[in-house]
Amino acid sequence: MINISVFGISLIMSIIICFFYKKVWNIKFSKTKVPSGFGITLSLFLLVYAYMFELNIFLYISIFILSFVYWIDDIKSLPATVRFFLQFFLGAIIAIHALESSSIQFGHEFILFVIITGIFNIFLTNVFNFYDGLDLNISTLTILFAITILFAFSKDKNLVSQAYLIIGFILGFSLFNFKSNNIFFGDAGCFIVGSFCTYIIINSYLLGNFNFLYFASFLALPCFDVFF
Repeated sequence: MINISVFGISLIMSIIICFFYKKVWNIKFSKTKVPSGFGITLSLFLLVYAYMFELNIFLYISIFILSFVYWIDDIKSLPATVRFFLQFFLGAIIAIHALESSSIQFGHEFILFVIITGIFNIFLTNVFNFYDGLDLNISTLTILFAITILFAFSKDKNLVSQAYLIIGFILGFSLFNFKSNNIFFGDAGCFIVGSFCTYIIINSYLLGNFNFLYFASFLALPCFDVFF
């Protein structure tokens, strides 16, 4: 019942916010440039969920703050070095947060693990970003990510609920995105989804319940495209 409620509220709020986001964009930013960066609001959805269900919100606050900095790229564009730094920095935060949540004790490998996670987050963020603006490809990829969570972590109630939240959010966005060049998820949105995917993969790996096949099933094609 909670999952259905989370899905329904997320869907309705996504539609409402998307409608007003386009209006505000045309008034405040540009009437000629396609509205972009709607995905920024997903960080707010996740933060509210974490607060309501009393999760450790440090990670969600980090995503929320850094994604708003990243949102500048959707409005005026940021230098590539700044984008890579933000991606790496959030990846490092994810690594530290995941390590604190696990019982694994790292020695000298700690710094190496943080660096690898930062680089991994750069890659995953750009995997999702590669599909933004290509009709509904970003929606399809993100929904596949959420469905993967449902199957891979079916016993984790919070992750399952957040997967329903993401699905509702993306479906609401997709209603405005059936027409090409109508509204973009944006670099900030891809930054959020890619980072959340990084967190789930890294955290599940440390907890010993990571299943490579689940994630390979939906990441294989976009990873190949990015490499290509």
